[in-house]
Amino acid sequence: MSLNLYAFLNLLTYFIALFAPAVFGTLLPINQQGLIVLTIVFYVIGAALMIFYYPSLKDKLVVEKKQSLTKNSKAILEGIIGIGILFAVQMAANYIEISLSGALPTSENTQGIMTLIQENVAFVLLVSIAGPIMEELFFRRALIGFLGNHFNFWIGAIASSFLFYLAHQDGHFILYFSMGMTLALLYRSTGKILTSIVAHCGMNTLVIVANLVLLPLLNQG
Repeated sequence: MSLNLYAFLNLLTYFIALFAPAVFGTLLPINQQGLIVLTIVFYVIGAALMIFYYPSLKDKLVVEKKQSLTKNSKAILEGIIGIGILFAVQMAANYIEISLSGALPTSENTQGIMTLIQENVAFVLLVSIAGPIMEELFFRRALIGFLGNHFNFWIGAIASSFLFYLAHQDGHFILYFSMGMTLALLYRSTGKILTSIVAHCGMNTLVIVANLVLLPLLNQG
């Protein structure tokens, strides 16, 4: 499979998974629970398809060629370390946003996700696993791979991080752009997308746990 076709298939799959549930929700008499289930199904299928595309481009990407000897165990370990790095970046981004706006930043994206999880706990599967896998394979591997091979890694990383921010529709440019760049650097450090997937999945999972378990306990105290 060519790089252009690989990038196109990932783009098409990502956008179908992202927008198809809303389209079906508009055209069909589906209630909120049905829409949540439909969204989970589309994301899981989307992630599975992107994993299916993955081997077709093996050893053709500049980022992955440079670190082709990295073992999966090392890639996973750096991904676990990356969870802590992502949290540090998030805290720094929040501090900058507070300094600039004078107000504590609130994430409508996160609040909306937590509401959906409370309505259907299966939504955790989307947020913790399917969503991060899709985003890493699309924003990091496909986009950085495409732009990196045609231009260079930094153009790919900056462009993909900006689109990563736009995709979250949250208004927090510093937060999502810096997280996108961090995930891009984690991917580059090992040359394996597994590293940024582990970091992304781990961070999303911990954010869910913090919002569902830790914050209510702190509020009670």
